[in-house]
Amino acid sequence: MMTYQVSAFALAIVFVANISYIVNAYEVFNYDVTVQTSGSTKFSAHDGKLKLSVVRIGEETSEDFVLTPRDVNLAMNSEYTGQIASSIELEDIKSVYLSWTLAKPNSPDFAIEKPSIYFDHIVFDYKYKEWIYRGQQKLQKFCPPTQPIGIEHADGASFNACGPMVERIIY
Repeated sequence: MMTYQVSAFALAIVFVANISYIVNAYEVFNYDVTVQTSGSTKFSAHDGKLKLSVVRIGEETSEDFVLTPRDVNLAMNSEYTGQIASSIELEDIKSVYLSWTLAKPNSPDFAIEKPSIYFDHIVFDYKYKEWIYRGQQKLQKFCPPTQPIGIEHADGASFNACGPMVERIIY
């Protein structure tokens, strides 16, 4: 009888360990993402969507997101904020690939030359509860190789982490 109880107990421990491994493997990080257009380089405003690909350190795989599901007016010196849910922890983000597409890509106005939008940086903001009564915030800024960077319709550019990650207590 005792042997049966010991093996049942061992089986229960293995089961709980497997469940906790599965839960941790699929952790989701909810980020507020802000994209800043340039105020120093002039460009014409266009209606379109912003898209992101988040690349994990040490891997060639990425997660793709549409930051602005509805068309927005992409104008100079403006911020565009959206939320994404990623399986990649902020410390493990190697780069962010930003692209944009026109609301009406087949417009004859752009048959010869694709329009460009100029961007300065992207900021990822992650808020979480460290304890029941204390919240934390992590901010990481991502910058293009040259600032500002012009991105043509349907093209994109990589933004890499620039500056230290900021961590602070928020309540």
